[in-house]
Amino acid sequence: MTTLQLVRAQHYAVVKNPQADAPATFARGATLPVLLGSQDLVKIAILLRGVSFIPARLSLVDRTFTALDSDTYEEEQGVLLRLIRRADELAITNYLWNELSGFYIAGIDFINENNPIMRISVRQKGVLNASDYQTGENFANILNSARFNE
Repeated sequence: MTTLQLVRAQHYAVVKNPQADAPATFARGATLPVLLGSQDLVKIAILLRGVSFIPARLSLVDRTFTALDSDTYEEEQGVLLRLIRRADELAITNYLWNELSGFYIAGIDFINENNPIMRISVRQKGVLNASDYQTGENFANILNSARFNE
């Protein structure tokens, strides 16, 4: 997997981040790191399922960014993953606010249903792990085409 940082100036782009440097290190002039949160990850999941990327796994954390215990994680991940695969943004957000209050999505792993070798993990703070650099670039282009968060 290739570690990348999502950045934005006029458009979204990815830059290689093999040392997993902090997102702030990618701020240069008008180019800023894209700092994604849980709600952004939900929007991205909905966008990506329209282009054949299936949410395969979630990372859930509490307010201190500590991973959930395995029992809580398995139960909540299953419900939330089903919602992210099928529901609209409002239903997902309501579940997060009402049923998972105090828990957050730290990242989502996606697999391309047409080409399972193509994988991308999207994390908070715009950190990406992609099967290759081209997959990361394709992800940025999908965000640009959709005018994500404009």
